[in-house]
Amino acid sequence: MADSDASFTPAQVRTHWTVRHGLGQPVAKRAESVIAKSGWLRTLGGIDAYLGLRARCPGVTKKAVDQAVAKGRLRVVPAVRGCIYLVTQAQAAPLIALAASLARPRTSRDLDKAGATWGEVHETADAIAEVLADGPKTTDEIRAALPKGAVRSLGPQGKKVGMSSVLPVALRELEFDGRVQRRLVGDTLDTERYTWARSPEAEAAEPDIAKVVEMVLEFAGPMTVKELSTFVGVPQRAVKEALAEHGAATVQVEGWSAPGFIDPAHVASVGGASLEPSWRLLPFHDNLLSMHRGPAPFVAPEHHDLKVKVWGGRGGPVALRDANHLGYRPLMYADALVGFWEWDPDEGRVVVGTLDAPPRGTKRALAEEAANLSAFIRDDLGHGRAFSLDTDDALRARTQWVRALPYSK
Repeated sequence: MADSDASFTPAQVRTHWTVRHGLGQPVAKRAESVIAKSGWLRTLGGIDAYLGLRARCPGVTKKAVDQAVAKGRLRVVPAVRGCIYLVTQAQAAPLIALAASLARPRTSRDLDKAGATWGEVHETADAIAEVLADGPKTTDEIRAALPKGAVRSLGPQGKKVGMSSVLPVALRELEFDGRVQRRLVGDTLDTERYTWARSPEAEAAEPDIAKVVEMVLEFAGPMTVKELSTFVGVPQRAVKEALAEHGAATVQVEGWSAPGFIDPAHVASVGGASLEPSWRLLPFHDNLLSMHRGPAPFVAPEHHDLKVKVWGGRGGPVALRDANHLGYRPLMYADALVGFWEWDPDEGRVVVGTLDAPPRGTKRALAEEAANLSAFIRDDLGHGRAFSLDTDDALRARTQWVRALPYSK
């Protein structure tokens, strides 16, 4: 690691993050170039990956994104923490290798509890590979094409660990080994249904945490060891080793109890980062807010007590200062979270709400951005659901909450 005497204010770091995440000036015109430069995007089976791309590339269309997916320039793969992300072809192998290293120890325990073995998994994987020689198939089509008795039920013992058979494990192993690739049904991002196809050539990579940390710091530094550990899904000791191997630089940020780590090439740009103020309507799980201590650093302190729902939270609303992943779609102005927005399925338009009155002279620009996004959702995407289990009733409830904010339109 490279020591640095650099010290920055939270405001400087916040602006730098916003720029590195591609939310300042557009960083590229093609979807795959945007992701290569500003970070991969979480896919949840709804429209939010499209929204994340559009926020960084305002002219992007669903057709252009879907074509990049169909041609393999963009891929949906298991990545950090084993979660599914939209990444470029060049980023896929190291992220799949990381996901494999995270998944296999847990899978070994589950197989043992379910009364199955790795030998059984490998036999099933070989049978699947033969079936896929005829062309891509969905999981159901694979199951139907396999010889009778090729996949046994693991019965009640397997159900206790969520493993009814070894078929899903075998598919993941084929993906981890680079023998097959998952493809989205219809090559569209708003689904969690996949087809599986044999890879043109094996592309398995060895796990390289240092490489993944380097990729993360390219668009998200500075981050603390704890934040990197949480995002990547590996122990803090592994992050420290990766940072040393990468030669990451340390910086001090006012109010942080631990140093931040950043690519050495980016240290000088933190203090000089600048933004042209503009409106950005972000998806639920945008990296800008989910990777950096939640939304609190981006919100004025007087609003930290606002009660909000969190993504995946089983309890009730929490104070904004304590939220990790927002359960509402954020509205940004420059590098500040100033409100929220939602899609009204009945009116067929975007509804926005701000915590304070919009900055003087910006209401028209906000209305235009909301109208443009409304047209994109209505005419290009066809629905406003954020994730696979989202519903119009849930959209209505979130829209009602947005309308209750101090300023809404």
